[in-house]
Amino acid sequence: MLYKREKLDPKAIEQRTFRSEDQQTKEMERHIQDLEEENAILKKAMHFFAKDHR
Repeated sequence: MLYKREKLDPKAIEQRTFRSEDQQTKEMERHIQDLEEENAILKKAMHFFAKDHR
C-alpha cells in the first residue's frame, strides 16, 4: 500500500531520501567527532611517552 502511494507521490520518495541523507550526515559528523577525540588522545599519549624516553 505504501509503495503504491509513493509511486503516485514523488514528494514522499523525496522526503524519505532527504531524511536518509540527513541521518547519514549526522552519523558521519558523529564519526568525525569521535575520530578527532581519538586523535587528540593519541597526540597526548605520544607526547607523554616521548617525554619518558628523554
